[in-house]
Amino acid sequence: MTTLNPIMEDDPMAKAIPPVIGIDVGGTNITAGLVDSRDKITTREKIDTEADKGAAHVLDRIALSVEQLISKAGVSRSEIGGICLGVPGALDVKKGIVFEAPNVRWNNVAVADAISKKVSLPVTLENDVNICTWGEYRLGAAKNSKALFGIFVGTGIGGGLVLNGELLHGVLGTAGEIGHITMDAHGPIGLRTLENLASRTAIVNRLVQLISANHESELPVLAGKRWPRIRSKVLARAYEGKDPLTVSVVNEAARTIGQAIASMVSVLSVDCVVVGGGVTEALNDRWMAEITKAFEEAVFPKVCRKCKVVASSLGDDAGPLGAALLARERLC
Repeated sequence: MTTLNPIMEDDPMAKAIPPVIGIDVGGTNITAGLVDSRDKITTREKIDTEADKGAAHVLDRIALSVEQLISKAGVSRSEIGGICLGVPGALDVKKGIVFEAPNVRWNNVAVADAISKKVSLPVTLENDVNICTWGEYRLGAAKNSKALFGIFVGTGIGGGLVLNGELLHGVLGTAGEIGHITMDAHGPIGLRTLENLASRTAIVNRLVQLISANHESELPVLAGKRWPRIRSKVLARAYEGKDPLTVSVVNEAARTIGQAIASMVSVLSVDCVVVGGGVTEALNDRWMAEITKAFEEAVFPKVCRKCKVVASSLGDDAGPLGAALLARERLC
């Protein structure tokens, strides 16, 4: 086996720091990265989660991503310091158990032990949005912030919180879970929370519903054979092309997110909010402008407008990098 990025002989500190693996398990994709002693991703692997095939299958997919990553990197398993899995849902970090993760069909699953046995490496667990938030705090858009709230919009919506330089879990392990806050208490069941109203799933469901009711849109043509399973890239093409229906639905979601951020900033008094996830990466500046405008209109008091609301700068790398840093802190 070849070694990872040969270290200079005069760099004893770097020699002592092993490569680690960070994995971001999303409802759609599993993104893994091998991270070297200089916090650089040297090898990447990305596969479909296939969450619809059940909890056990998702565990197998995670193990497969690890094996493929190690093979692609050409490193010995014994060189690797450990793995941190960022998984969606509520969990017990110390015990490595996921209590509930609807997007991957997990309920009370001992994920850390299961993956450790499959890949023969030490494994630690963290919420998927927490790893992204930690990555942005340590290496990305919030590197110089004192207190950070991260909100990541994709298949669902999750949040992470860093206070006093520490990733906050809270007594019950759910700190930062903004996706499940109630935005419309009187709405129908399934249309009350932030995730219900503004995730990619929510945006797509709303668009499909409206188009099925004979509202005009270019989306069916743009999606082609994938219709009505609209991915973020197709949504972005329609949004950038100013398809009226897409613009209306997407902007409504952005405003809802901006209002939710305003509430969190008023409560937590953080100096930075990072907005990331697949939807943010795809929709970019116009999406962020709508979120920021809604935030500034809703936040109280006005001094809270000093809080920076910025887009993630690490993109897909935020999760693997944040997870890898946590793996190094906890396991090496």
